[in-house]
Amino acid sequence: MGNKTSSQEELYEAVAFSLAPLDPLPIVDIRFCYMHPISIVIPTIVYTTHIDCVLRTQQGNAVFYWDGRNTKLMDHPSEPTVVTQMKRKTNANINTHEVFLESMYTPKHRIMRIRVDFPELYNPKVISTLETTDGERISIHVSGEWSHRKALLTMCRGEGQAHVVVARIRSVQNDKLFGEYVVDIVPGVDAAAIVIVCTAIDRMASVLRGLIY
Repeated sequence: MGNKTSSQEELYEAVAFSLAPLDPLPIVDIRFCYMHPISIVIPTIVYTTHIDCVLRTQQGNAVFYWDGRNTKLMDHPSEPTVVTQMKRKTNANINTHEVFLESMYTPKHRIMRIRVDFPELYNPKVISTLETTDGERISIHVSGEWSHRKALLTMCRGEGQAHVVVARIRSVQNDKLFGEYVVDIVPGVDAAAIVIVCTAIDRMASVLRGLIY
């Protein structure tokens, strides 16, 4: 049994970056389709409070800025050129976030609809529909133990198409449910879009747990 568990863990650790870089697929902005692996730390403050913070790589480099009160992800804290804003529905589909993009080049428009259900305790079922800058509709799914910070995100570019691993999450604080974590993103994938999906999942979990409203 011990060897089997170890092998599964080794497979999990290797799977995300055993893939070659994907062709850039801009959803928020092509600038965020890094052509090298990037690992971004997601602190608990992002999804359990309404406080602003900076999102950094594991090496400490600032990548994004989070406006907690207005649920906005920005590329600059005071003079952003790209702003994505999450809005959670508060009437019918309260488990749904809609994400809007506004930049110095484009008017405000919706780019994502993210629905997060929890059919099992703290393990989400994610139905995320994204739209690329050229109008392509793609979906993102989650598998693994999200609450334990051991999960993979896969992307599908159409019905009947293969699911491709685009990111994984891994724990910083072992054995802590919904603790701080790192999201490793495959080269070519829009890092801002992945961060938004992760944030939507965790903020919905925080709502269900009564931490935020």
